[in-house]
Amino acid sequence: MLLSAGVDYPDYKKQVELAMKCGAAGVLGARAFWKEFFLQDGVTAREQFAKTEAANRVREIDEIVQRNAKPWFARYGLTLDDLHGVRAAENWHFRYGDPMRPAAKAGPVSEGEVY
Repeated sequence: MLLSAGVDYPDYKKQVELAMKCGAAGVLGARAFWKEFFLQDGVTAREQFAKTEAANRVREIDEIVQRNAKPWFARYGLTLDDLHGVRAAENWHFRYGDPMRPAAKAGPVSEGEVY
């Protein structure tokens, strides 16, 4: 995921294009879309900026992401249909990544459950 980090929109757009080409799965943009909002002169100008420029920026980045993003699960050779059958075992987070806590103390795991 690529964060906007408050860069100017033209720079953010370039970063998004590059990140998508390198395999990113999405973006989280905020200030890059609307930071000039507060520089507008008055309420009417701010509303106009939000409805036009900021909204157009969001649509433009969405087009880039929709066209080029790769979902995280594709890296593992999975499809969206594959994910529909995956169920997490209750309390999976107690067993995940904690070598000091034995799985047996975290609760039972049923056959077919993934954690």
